[in-house]
Amino acid sequence: MFIIFVATVLTLPILQVTNIDLDQYFITIGALAGAVVTVTEFFKGITFIGSSPSWVKQVISWIVAIAGAFVGNYFDLGVFADLNTTYTIIYGFAVGLIANGIFDFALVQAFLNLFKKKSES
Repeated sequence: MFIIFVATVLTLPILQVTNIDLDQYFITIGALAGAVVTVTEFFKGITFIGSSPSWVKQVISWIVAIAGAFVGNYFDLGVFADLNTTYTIIYGFAVGLIANGIFDFALVQAFLNLFKKKSES
């Protein structure tokens, strides 16, 4: 209990100095893809995923991408604001395509235009 208290007191100045604006990671799908790569690499470093086959790492990246899309949708951030569940999954899938290096941004943008709502045209 004492260790938790000391750790909390020591990290308070760091938490007050760093003001993280999460909205910047949800402005575009490319920005979220960069965040997905960072989060996936963090998970690989602290868990058993680092020594797993490459397909396991890609699956974790897809999960993080779709979860990130749902976070953006829930908090109405960036391009994920005002999307229904189907479009959130599609955008999360697109973020996963970029984060896994399968497609580049231009090709993913063309993919997303296939699913554009008819009322937006």
